[in-house]
Amino acid sequence: SIHLEANAGDSFSVNKIEATKGIDSDDSRITVTPRYDLNTEEADVVVAYASGDTDIEVTASRDAQSIKISQQIDDENRVSPTLASSGDISVEWERKLGDDSSLTTTLTPND
Repeated sequence: SIHLEANAGDSFSVNKIEATKGIDSDDSRITVTPRYDLNTEEADVVVAYASGDTDIEVTASRDAQSIKISQQIDDENRVSPTLASSGDISVEWERKLGDDSSLTTTLTPND
């Protein structure tokens, strides 16, 4: 799929563009999403892998990279640590509360 973010007013301009390609294999899915911001001229790519209760997402640009690994612990709890090339680390915890509600908290040391 292709996604465009644009402005319309006195003139029409495209701000961001991204394309996503997904590949299914057995019970897993790989997606690749290159993205480009026309205003800042910044580009990156997001590569995601999902299988069972585990999701892995790698985001990489020329200057920064990160990896997020999400693990569904049980029906109500998901934990997702993120490591960045800058040395930043965070851990996200999501708790489902029922009725399509959830509570998410993120721990970021030194923040």
